Amino acid sequence: MQTDDDGNHDALAKISPAVVRALADAHDGIRRFLRRSLRNEDDADDVMQELYVRLLVRSSQLRQEESARA
Repeated sequence: MQTDDDGNHDALAKISPAVVRALADAHDGIRRFLRRSLRNEDDADDVMQELYVRLLVRSSQLRQEESARA
């Protein structure tokens, strides 16, 4: 069983299809926002990657699809 630094076991194996859908739907908008806000493509991509890691690791804590969009 894999464990990350926060003690989450196999967190990525429990990703809800609703969370994956919400992330896919929001991807382009989030990326545009980050690029405009940070004015640096590489920094925006780094923030986007960190966002995905945090969301995916914690996705099992979301109760509803709407929570993934908030």
